This record gives sequence, structure tokens and C-alpha cells, in this order.
Amino acid sequence: MNEVEYAKQYPFERAGHSYLFVDGNIIPISNFNSISWEKCTLSETGNPEISIAQYLSDNFDEDISPLKNYIPVIAAGSNASPGRLAQKYKEGEKHTILPVIRGVVKDFVSVYSAHFTKYGSIAATLQYSPGAHSDAYLTYLDPDQLEVMHATESLGSHYAFGKLDNIEFIHTDEQKVDEIYLYVTLGGCLWFDNSFVTLAEIEKYDCEFLDFSQPEILARSFQILGGADDLDGFIAKLIATPEFRSECTQRIREHARPFGYSDVEYLLGHGA
Repeated sequence: MNEVEYAKQYPFERAGHSYLFVDGNIIPISNFNSISWEKCTLSETGNPEISIAQYLSDNFDEDISPLKNYIPVIAAGSNASPGRLAQKYKEGEKHTILPVIRGVVKDFVSVYSAHFTKYGSIAATLQYSPGAHSDAYLTYLDPDQLEVMHATESLGSHYAFGKLDNIEFIHTDEQKVDEIYLYVTLGGCLWFDNSFVTLAEIEKYDCEFLDFSQPEILARSFQILGGADDLDGFIAKLIATPEFRSECTQRIREHARPFGYSDVEYLLGHGA
């Protein structure tokens, strides 16, 4: 797949279930409890369920950080994709082991952030939508993994990192999480035809916002910026030319509205 077609794939393929990410590979999680690895189980095809604690003990010599040291960071877009996580967490001296938990977030949906990425896509962020609920994933990251993630999220220019209170995320096994961390858009959420724009690739319910796929949001943005008939050439230029990408981001932000939820504590990148 060439880089232009890759840009159109955002938010990239998701697993469709909770999983343990292990150095680029994934193992389905059948039960998750954020208290400890001992209370979580894996369901590898053809094998009986085992606790994650037992799996880690059987396969890794190094001490793995206790699960209580991991914090839940909601993945509004591509950070739920095993492929994108593999690009961010490449092989190093330390193994990368992190749970990615599927569930439903209430009163929030994934919408398009008003900026173009270096790989040519328009990325996602959360937006407040009372009464709506959306398919979502939590990535549980330890402090070292969080630092790696921060380095990929353009803190201070496109996103700030913060903590949401009074939010409800329900795991697929009915456990609830009411304190979640996230990357909040700084440039606003795209606002077309008096509406925010949700990602068509992500399931959502009771939401009346516009709903575009990645190719559709790229085409609409290209049109708004004055483009005519060469969308692929536009995407290729976004990828190849940082100055052009920055200029387009500034212009598309004229068609954006801010994050609409007040109960957030900003921790990094806000006001930078």
C-alpha cells in the first residue's frame, strides 16, 4: 500500500475486542480487572484461559510493572489500532506489554480534530455529545509507555494531555471506569455545516453529528481549502511538505469549534 492510500485508512484496523499488546503482537483478553494482572485472563486460540500474571511469569524474565501503575488513556482514533501501536512501540531494550480494553464511553464521541498529520490523515479527538455513546478503547500505559506516547502526540501544538472526571467508560465485561486520561485537541474539532464530524469507521449511537469516512473528510477539507480534482496529489503534498501541511492546518482551523467539556484537568501541553 502506498502512503496516500495508507493515509485514507485512518483510524486503521482495530481488533474488535480487548487485547494484550506484546511487542507488536496481540493476545485476546477474556477478562480484565485493573486491580492486578492476577485478576485478568487471556484466551489464546486453542489454549485454556490463563491469567495474565501467569503468562508474564512463563514468558518474561524481567519484572513487569504492576498493573496498578498503568493509567487508562482513551484512544479516540488510531491509538486503538495494533498496527499503529506497533509503529509507536518498536523493539527496544524493554518489552512493551500493555492492555487495550474495548468498551463504550457515554456522552462522548470520536470526531475529527482540525489538523493534518505527517502521514496525511486528519486525526481524531473526543467531543462532548450528551446522550450519545460510542465504541471506544482504553490503552493502559505505564509511565515509560506514556512518555513514548506523549512523544507521538504533538503536545503543545495539536494536543494537550489531561484527565477527565465524571466520565463513564464501561468495559465489555460491565466494569466501569470514571477517571480517564486523554489527548484533547488544541486547534478545535472540525465544524462543517453546523455540525461536528464523527468518524464513520467507529460505531456510535444517539449522535446527530455528521458522519464521514477518512476519504470523505479529506475530500471535503480539500474542497474547503480550494482544491479541485487531485485529492491524491493534495495528500501526497501534505506528507512530503511540512510547510504546506502546517499552512493547511492553520487554514482548516478556521472551520473548527473547541472541545466542549469543562470537567478536564490539563496536565501537559495546554497553553504551550
